[in-house]
Amino acid sequence: MTHFEGLALGTSVSGLSAYSSYEFTVSACTTAGCLNTSVEAVTLQGPPHGQLRPNVTAQGPTALKVIWQPPTQPNGNIIHRNVSK
Repeated sequence: MTHFEGLALGTSVSGLSAYSSYEFTVSACTTAGCLNTSVEAVTLQGPPHGQLRPNVTAQGPTALKVIWQPPTQPNGNIIHRNVSK
């Protein structure tokens, strides 16, 4: 949990994980009273981590079959694409 207190109109939060959801609570006070509000934010996608080696099998003298598992930490949306010629 990060806590910020001061007169600034903004702050930065570091150490967040890629493609993760975070909830921020903001409290602001003036002489007229205080307001508390929460907002949910999702960080941007990042490169995947934990990609295992692909399994490559010869399918003939001019063809290969390549299969791989999804990464253990996708850090975003993985787009499947089936390519064959």
